[in-house]
Amino acid sequence: MQESTGLKDKYGKELFVGDVVRFYYSADRGYGTSKSGYTEMIDIIIKDDDGCFFVCNLGYGAFAWRHHKQAEKIGTIDKNKDLLIGAGFSHEDIKEIETKMARQNTKEVVAQQPTAPCCKG
Repeated sequence: MQESTGLKDKYGKELFVGDVVRFYYSADRGYGTSKSGYTEMIDIIIKDDDGCFFVCNLGYGAFAWRHHKQAEKIGTIDKNKDLLIGAGFSHEDIKEIETKMARQNTKEVVAQQPTAPCCKG
């Protein structure tokens, strides 16, 4: 079972660690609603000790709580690896993310941390 981020996408769908999200962005104009003049971004939501992040195929991350209202949930890392491969993630990138997610989950179980949402900002 995936951990809730406590956030929702632009359509009100609850977001979880391991979800794949899509949004459109331009460095000059910020967020957009379509590909027209914007770059389609497909990211995965991960969690580390500092919170939840949208991470792209280049390894760059952005705080999920800042950007979730512009994103659309389009899948999960478990069921939609093809979306990540199509967005430029390598099989090695995906395996590394899955390993980090498993390590984070194990660390939380050992620490007996509460199950509060990870990303409230």
